[in-house]
Amino acid sequence: MKALVEQRVTRQHLDRKAVVYVRQSSPDQVRNYTESRRVQLGLRDRAIALGWRCPFVVEDDLGLSAGGFTERPGFQHLLAQVAIRAVGIILCIDVFRLSRNSKDWASANERGASQRLRLALNR
Repeated sequence: MKALVEQRVTRQHLDRKAVVYVRQSSPDQVRNYTESRRVQLGLRDRAIALGWRCPFVVEDDLGLSAGGFTERPGFQHLLAQVAIRAVGIILCIDVFRLSRNSKDWASANERGASQRLRLALNR
């Protein structure tokens, strides 16, 4: 998968931001599962390896579930950045870090698809 993402990253993508989205679903997970956060933050190194100089890390949603109607300021900021075409790639450990409900996922996917935005998952 890594080679596939590398082949699809163009200068157009590199001219925009790389965003690493980090989220854990509950305060308990944040406290007790520090390895998950460490692995997610490691995606910043992957963005650098793909050619971005200074990937932006979104950690605002640590301890917040992606299901239901929980307000997630980090995700909303990410969507706003995608909407203005400021993002070239989103890196996250799996798609469920971004969203567990189809409405949020559809919104992100629709906005990104029109821009040929790249999504790199670690799993």
